[in-house]
Amino acid sequence: MAKAAWLLRRYLEYTATILADNLRAPVEFRGDGHYDLGDLMPHVLKEWRKRLDDGEKSAIHWKLDDKKAALGAARARAKELVAKSNSEQWAINPAVHFNAWANLQRNEFQEVVDAFRMLLENLRCENESCKSYIYVSLRKGKAEALRCSCGATSINLKLSN
Repeated sequence: MAKAAWLLRRYLEYTATILADNLRAPVEFRGDGHYDLGDLMPHVLKEWRKRLDDGEKSAIHWKLDDKKAALGAARARAKELVAKSNSEQWAINPAVHFNAWANLQRNEFQEVVDAFRMLLENLRCENESCKSYIYVSLRKGKAEALRCSCGATSINLKLSN
């Protein structure tokens, strides 16, 4: 399990770096560029939920009831997935390092993997041809949209013209 836990943690740190950039998550700057999962993932998840909330506020402002309902459901799903991944995250570090008490079985660790897989899939475009991670548009300045590369995912964040 140690190698699997190490690979999962390494992949999550890599992906959290991409998502922190994509979502413009406010992460404390480190001159050495050394960020670990705890430095990145909480900020990524907080920013993701904030962007979904901003999208829902925009839908309310523009009187887009269908979008508002869809974003409300997306926020509820995000909250559920974040809670599930948080409850499973405890298993990563003990499985990476030697711990006499940490003796995870394959099926137990699979639950951890599945929780993070579902979480990360929810941050991707649903279009099978795209599957890119969502990102904030514009790259600088006021955020206008949360979108994917193909445009199938597009959440307006603007509250005025």
